[in-house]
Amino acid sequence: MAKAASAGRKSPSSTYLSTDARIAEAMGETTLRQAQEKYQSVYLPARNLAARTRREYLDDLQDLVGFLEDKAGIQRVGELRLAALERFLAQLEERGLAGSTRKRKAVSIRSFLSFLYRQELIVSDLARQLIPPFAGSPTPRFLTQAEYQRLQQACRDKPRDSAIIELLLQTGIRLSELNRLTIDDLDLPQESDSDKLDSGIIRVNGGCSRKSRAVPLNTKACVALSNYLKVRPRAYQVLFFK
Repeated sequence: MAKAASAGRKSPSSTYLSTDARIAEAMGETTLRQAQEKYQSVYLPARNLAARTRREYLDDLQDLVGFLEDKAGIQRVGELRLAALERFLAQLEERGLAGSTRKRKAVSIRSFLSFLYRQELIVSDLARQLIPPFAGSPTPRFLTQAEYQRLQQACRDKPRDSAIIELLLQTGIRLSELNRLTIDDLDLPQESDSDKLDSGIIRVNGGCSRKSRAVPLNTKACVALSNYLKVRPRAYQVLFFK
């Protein structure tokens, strides 16, 4: 009787083995496409995401699955490896995608991997191991001389537009800062004093989180602003009104 009872009981190790076997079986049978469909029908609706975010998640996942099937030869979730996922992220940069786009795709992929891990479709938590790409800051592009001259030409008969263009280009202030400027922020030299046409000052309000600062104005900005003030109605306090 003791032997029979003992034979009827499963040891803890055999339980773990059966669990691993069950996961291995699920991994072996589940294709990437099946996992993708389950993620789309089960996981995403439960998260109550905005329609645009959901579309981005699905597009990013489609991009990943297509790469894994076509480039890495992976058809089933059990074949997923960190190296293949890292190759996918690397080729995003080779395709010239912006850092913010690459980072978003990495977030989408990690969400999918977390789903697979919770569903016991993969043994390793690949989402924690996958390092998202650094978005970085976009490299600023400067206008060429030809582009600058075309802007000047386009604003030649529009003193307000010309003053705005010169102020933005010559000082580098932000659009939000431009919108906050008032007539009292402007300090221009007298036109009769031609030697000091590059000694103008404009006081820029950086907003609630930034201190105000005095920004020097060069000759081009001073001349453009002086021409604008000649035709600007005096009833407004805001420097550039619509």
